Amino acid sequence: MKNKRMNTASEVMIEDFAALKERGISDFICTVSTSTKKYKPVLRHTAQGVSSYANLMYSKYGDDTSVNVGYFDDNLNWFDYCTYHA
Repeated sequence: MKNKRMNTASEVMIEDFAALKERGISDFICTVSTSTKKYKPVLRHTAQGVSSYANLMYSKYGDDTSVNVGYFDDNLNWFDYCTYHA
């Protein structure tokens, strides 16, 4: 029996990502950092994917972890969407 993946994304984030996808923005970049190290960015495509990744990074690296989430618009302008902190 498979366990259903728990959705930890907020309703607001799900709605925001849906609106951004309607504008053609479907790639969200997550950058993880601690007080001593910055990790390679990863690409996620859904609010659930971003939230799940942030939770995984907190479990892996602890309370000192920050996950910055952002995206590029059609003109390649960078936008910070949010930052998760433990």
